[in-house]
Amino acid sequence: MLNEQSKTFLFFHYLFDLLLVALSWLMATYIRFMILESDSSSFIKFMKLIPIPVIVAAYFLFREHYHTRQILHAWHREFSRLLMLNIKIQIFFILAGYNLQANRLSRLTMVLFFFICQIFLILNRVVFRNHIMMKMIKGELSNNLFIIGQGTHIDRFIEKVLSNPHMGMHICCWADSEGRAEEQGLPSCT
Repeated sequence: MLNEQSKTFLFFHYLFDLLLVALSWLMATYIRFMILESDSSSFIKFMKLIPIPVIVAAYFLFREHYHTRQILHAWHREFSRLLMLNIKIQIFFILAGYNLQANRLSRLTMVLFFFICQIFLILNRVVFRNHIMMKMIKGELSNNLFIIGQGTHIDRFIEKVLSNPHMGMHICCWADSEGRAEEQGLPSCT
């Protein structure tokens, strides 16, 4: 559905997701150790773990979320996928963290990290989807359609394309329309 120029946009979206995962861990550890306890040594110790969730997220995000066929899933599917992704990140992070950290991981920090990360990833998806939809409506990411023929099935299809600009389709030419293209204000290819 998306054209070639959007691959760069997808790459930056991926990097921004990874940045949000890192920021989530930073915020969770800051809240836990600096706001609630004022323990800067524990804060620094736990900040050293930041590569773990980022690497785990990099693997799962790339593997499951950055294919052009999956960009505009239904909201409920996307949110459930993000929830499962976040759960996988948490599980692998906990396993790796317990093996690398001499002391136990803070459960409160992990809970904070889970919720902050989920909120950030969902907000990023909302902004990303709205941006893509606006580009599609403006025609920047649209697929050009060349229509040939006429009939009720063609009329229904054209009506659907015209009434749903967010689908990313643009009728560039209608051949063999017998004047119907001009009636609907579409370019005719006679």
